[in-house]
Amino acid sequence: MTAALVQAHIHPELYLEEARILAASGVVHAAIDLSDGLGSDLRHVCRASGVGALILESALPISEPLRALCRATGADPLGLALGGGEDYRLLITVDPAAVTELARRVGAATGRTLYDLGEIVSGGEVGLVRPDGSVGPLPAAGWDHFAAAPWAVAEHSDS
Repeated sequence: MTAALVQAHIHPELYLEEARILAASGVVHAAIDLSDGLGSDLRHVCRASGVGALILESALPISEPLRALCRATGADPLGLALGGGEDYRLLITVDPAAVTELARRVGAATGRTLYDLGEIVSGGEVGLVRPDGSVGPLPAAGWDHFAAAPWAVAEHSDS
C-alpha cells in the first residue's frame, strides 16, 4: 500500500503522449499540470480565464492505496486529493461535447483514463459539489511558491 504511494512520489509518471494528443485535438481550451495541487492549480486557470468552476467531489479519482493510508493514519483523502501535487497529472478544460471522444482517443492510445471532474462556469467562484448536492468553496489547498518559508527571515532597510 504505502510502497506504491512512495514510488509514485519518487518516480512520477510523465504524461507526454497524452499531452501530444490533447494539444493536437484542437478542443482543449486550457491546460496546466497539477504540480501544486488541484485546489491551487484550478484557481490559476480560472483566474487567468476569468471564469469559475464546479468540481464534483464524487468524480475525484482517489486511489485505493491512498484511501487505505488515510484510514490507517486518520488523514483526509479529499484534502490530499485537492492539495497534493508533484505528480505531473494534467488538468484541462474541454468543450463538454468533446469530452467523450477525447477520452476515447486518449484511452485507445495510452490506456489511461481522462476524468470528467466538473464544469467551468461564469463568474469567478470555484466550488466543490458534495455528494449530497450541496456546494461549498473548493479548498484552496496546494503549494504556494510565493509564501515565505517559515524559516526565511526577510530584512529590509531604507538606509
